[in-house]
Amino acid sequence: MPDCDLLVLGGGPGGHAAALEAAARGARVVLVEPADLGGQCVHHTCIPTQALLSAAVPFASAQELAIAGVLDLGDAWALGRAVARKDALVNVLGQGVGRTLRAAGVDVVEGTGSLQGTDRVVVRASDGTSTEMSAGAFVLATGARWEAARLEGVPAAKVHTLDALASLAVVPKSAVIVGGGPARTAFALEYAFLLAVAGCAVTLVPDDATLVPGLDPDLDPLVREAFSDVGITVAAPGDCSSAQGAEIVAGPDTRRPHTEGLGLDGTGIRLDAVTGGIPVDAGSATTLASVYAVGDVTGVGMLSSSASHAGRIAAANATGDRQRLGLGVLPHVLHTEPAIAWVGVSEAAARADGHDVVVGIVDLGQTARGIVLGNRGGAVKLVADRELGQVLGVHAVGPDAAEMIGVGATAIAAELTVHDLAAAIDWHPGGTEALGDAARQCVRQIG
Repeated sequence: MPDCDLLVLGGGPGGHAAALEAAARGARVVLVEPADLGGQCVHHTCIPTQALLSAAVPFASAQELAIAGVLDLGDAWALGRAVARKDALVNVLGQGVGRTLRAAGVDVVEGTGSLQGTDRVVVRASDGTSTEMSAGAFVLATGARWEAARLEGVPAAKVHTLDALASLAVVPKSAVIVGGGPARTAFALEYAFLLAVAGCAVTLVPDDATLVPGLDPDLDPLVREAFSDVGITVAAPGDCSSAQGAEIVAGPDTRRPHTEGLGLDGTGIRLDAVTGGIPVDAGSATTLASVYAVGDVTGVGMLSSSASHAGRIAAANATGDRQRLGLGVLPHVLHTEPAIAWVGVSEAAARADGHDVVVGIVDLGQTARGIVLGNRGGAVKLVADRELGQVLGVHAVGPDAAEMIGVGATAIAAELTVHDLAAAIDWHPGGTEALGDAARQCVRQIG
């Protein structure tokens, strides 16, 4: 009899989700993690970034209240204190991951694991001891690791990986932040905004003509205007010439799937030649029987949300179910001011896919919600199929963008139509009212 039903290697979002799902299904689960539970997401990327932005965004928003005379506001905020607050919040969340796993009955083991055939692993602890463990199935969720970022003509010591910016205690006088890599310009945009609000002279180097790849190009001018308002200079795509004179240079996103030490040699699992990740099928299964892989180690998506989803699918299938990945509907949110969010396809992409498209666009500055928040502008754009009315994409820049994209993601996943969204009653004054208005524009075009 094996030591457990499911053994999970890695305690990030994918591994965490897989362990909890399997435990909820009655499986005996062991999770092996060499460092802090929560992985890159909790300790180095998503959570630290969001914790810092949760301090920067209110400061940026308060400028309008200061101009209106409602607040007596200074012209700077304390980055060092924001970093200390971030560290405390990350610690709380990391400890919470461990408590949640143990409360679910998951046996958490410190160490790294290496596959030994199809039914066992060798777990090596940090003190050098090793233990062999058998399992009915395995989930590889070892995530990704940051490689050193390099830019031609810039001294290596001057170039930081984007995650290092989360630990800056002193605001640099100037910074160049370069987009690209798995997250494209996402982390770059958020850290450019963060440092600009802190008083740094920031130059952002995008990797595409559209500042936010994935966002409908019609909303690109709104993003550029907002970033200009906080003092960010946007360079031409790929133009890193300003990096020479900057105090700090960061980026691009250099994460690579972390497959070292997994014992893949001789298993038949071959890494993808482009991404370096472990290929999986629609059920998160690798080419090796009873072995699944999820999250960043697959080299696909490289988002915490997709890792968690894949982890649940893998655990379900490893415990006898037959489920499929649904990574076609991934919501994206950048927590800047204004917020930037999208899900599904742009208008151009929908037309390229052969759809006869209708769109609805609402100026958020003219909505009740936008006005009561201080005349904040922005827009939401809804993309739909004319014949079926099916929602294909939602893109928003402005107040409550994340809320609208959450509704949009549900609508796309459930194959709802613009008629469904138009008929829904929204809270007033609320952000999703604008999405309903955009849906009604589409309905009128469909006739």
